[in-house]
Amino acid sequence: MAKIIKGEKRGRPEKWIVDYRDQTGTRRWKTFNTKREAEDFHAERVRERGNKLSPTVNRNVTLAEYAETWLKTIAWA
Repeated sequence: MAKIIKGEKRGRPEKWIVDYRDQTGTRRWKTFNTKREAEDFHAERVRERGNKLSPTVNRNVTLAEYAETWLKTIAWA
């Protein structure tokens, strides 16, 4: 989950930091000059996190059916 931190805690006085994880789970942080900019960026991260993609594969598919689909897919590669 993303959070807003005062810059003094990370050695950046008079700055604001948004600490978050990207789509791959990698921890990132971005520095801003104002708290308002940091809050806007934080809100954007929270919105993106709520927009998760649904799987493209049927959850009720059998292993044999999925294997057939997968083999067709890699045949194109």
